[in-house]
Amino acid sequence: MIQNLVLYRQLMEDPVIHEYNQLVQWAESNQYNRITFKSIYYSLCSRLLDSSKTALLSITDYIAIEIIKSDNRFSLSVQIKEPLSDSLSKIVMNDLKVLRKLMSFDLNRLSELAEDPNCIISCSELENPIIDSVHSAFISENPSFLLDELCLIYANYGSGIFAFNNAFRVDSNGDVEGINRFDPQTFDTLSGYEDEHKRLINNAQAFVDDLPYHHALLVGSSGTGKSTSIRALIPMFEKYHLKLIEIKKHHIKSIPVLFEKVYNRRGKFIFFLDDLTFEEEESDYKLLKSIIEGSAESIPPNVCFCVTSNRRHVIKESMHEREDQIHLSDVINENTSLSDRFGLYLHYYEPKQKEYLEIVQNYAKRNSIDISEEELYANALQFSRNSGDRSGRTAKQFITNLLAGLF
Repeated sequence: MIQNLVLYRQLMEDPVIHEYNQLVQWAESNQYNRITFKSIYYSLCSRLLDSSKTALLSITDYIAIEIIKSDNRFSLSVQIKEPLSDSLSKIVMNDLKVLRKLMSFDLNRLSELAEDPNCIISCSELENPIIDSVHSAFISENPSFLLDELCLIYANYGSGIFAFNNAFRVDSNGDVEGINRFDPQTFDTLSGYEDEHKRLINNAQAFVDDLPYHHALLVGSSGTGKSTSIRALIPMFEKYHLKLIEIKKHHIKSIPVLFEKVYNRRGKFIFFLDDLTFEEEESDYKLLKSIIEGSAESIPPNVCFCVTSNRRHVIKESMHEREDQIHLSDVINENTSLSDRFGLYLHYYEPKQKEYLEIVQNYAKRNSIDISEEELYANALQFSRNSGDRSGRTAKQFITNLLAGLF
């Protein structure tokens, strides 16, 4: 059955789908060895249990996920709103006919043949709107309706790894992997820096609205909420399919490859480089500044760089360079050449005492801490002196200590 697949041919190599296909063929032909059938059936059940760490999947859940994860000519064409040719439509319809047979086969029949009274193969704990949409599409016996619904699903959610997560990281091999436990803050949980937040949000709105936008550089003291501000954009613009890819400094060389992965994809992507600094002997900053502005290859229109740094110009200056008055102008120009590439420059300064106490007060109200303002402020100032700084992070740590009875 699955040997007739063309666009979704990679499903043949999946051991779960391969075993399921074998069981279906045996059940249809009624020619099988009972012991072998049971062995493969329970092997399939075991694979399904191991396939997800978050929810129990039925075999149809699993196939639906693989359909969405498939990056093929059809799924990618839909995302860039490229009309399907008659030839491609015929190939898609051929594949959907095969997939519909797999999705609609009577699972009770398989469980009876395997002497499984619980029909483990159909057990599901998955709650996912994308997969629910796929199930609904395959219920229909109208091939044209199924094609239209699948087009709508790919258009709304995309395909491949990017369909199921909002946040990603670059792994040790330079590949993109989803962050399953991404837990961003929202702006209403952040205190202070209202003007900076407003400018960052307005820029993000322009980005998702396909208007001119800037790449953003957020600089300032540690703990002031630079990284949290960028992560807070993801839930705010989730309906626009805004996604975040976290890139470490040693993966800067992989950025051109990442461009290819997201180009013509459904959604918008923030390329997030957090706490970025370059020592004087490092040269990767030259590659980054060339990528952002200056390279022959343009940045895909669905990519926006957001970078945070504790240094104003990202690149560390040496005392020797500063003392060399002859080349001082060249040094300054070179050290500012990266930060100058960012059209949106936001400075997260260390809050003054009054601003720090306002942040503490806001956190205290949100957590319903019932102590006098005088006592709250005195303890907060003492905590900041012990910590050695005043910041939003320090204020939050102080409130945590109060709630835990540690102060």
